[in-house]
Parts: sequence; structure tokens; C-alpha cells
Amino acid sequence: MPANFDSPLKIKNATGFVEWPTGPLGYVDGYHPVRVEVWLMQQSTGAIQMTYQDNPSGSTWEADDKYFPSPWSGGRFKPGPALGTAVLITQKTVMGATVQHVYWWTEEVELKY
Repeated sequence: MPANFDSPLKIKNATGFVEWPTGPLGYVDGYHPVRVEVWLMQQSTGAIQMTYQDNPSGSTWEADDKYFPSPWSGGRFKPGPALGTAVLITQKTVMGATVQHVYWWTEEVELKY
């Protein structure tokens, strides 16, 4: 399963937010992804955002549903380093029961326009 972000991530000039965070997606032992939630924070600007994607598929995830802030407001992201944190919720069926597994990671990402 994923443990990183694509970098650099692109800031949309019109909003000052990252539209949309992305990263690689793999599959492990029959688990399939249910949801990925992504937080980006930039200390130098005070910018923060949370986006998500339900039921990601293929070889990448793209957190393209906005959760916070809504509407985009507050601190704007600028080119440079930021902190990315993500959680991927996965599940599979084992003997008729749904089993969940969570992958969580944090890393520095580079932002650009």
C-alpha cells in the first residue's frame, strides 16, 4: 500500500490550495482501498487543508474531494516545503466478515505553482 506522496504537489494559483494531492496506490494481500484522507500543512504560511477520496482505484490515489476548509479560505500555500499526512483505510472479507486495515504516513512534500 502507499506510504508516500507525489512530489512536488501543485498549488492552484487561483485558490492558493493544492488541487489535488496525489500518490501511488498498491494492493496487499487482498485488501482493497475504501478511503484516503489527506492533510497538508505549511508552517511558513499557516495554510492547512484536508481532502479525501472514496474508493480509490488504479495505481494512484487523488484526494479530490474537499473537506476543510470549506470554502477555501484562510492561509494560502506558497511554493516550498509542507507537511503531508495521510491515512488509507482498506478492507477485505475473511470468512464472511469484513476486516479493516489502516495505513498512516507523514512526510515532507514540496509545493509549487
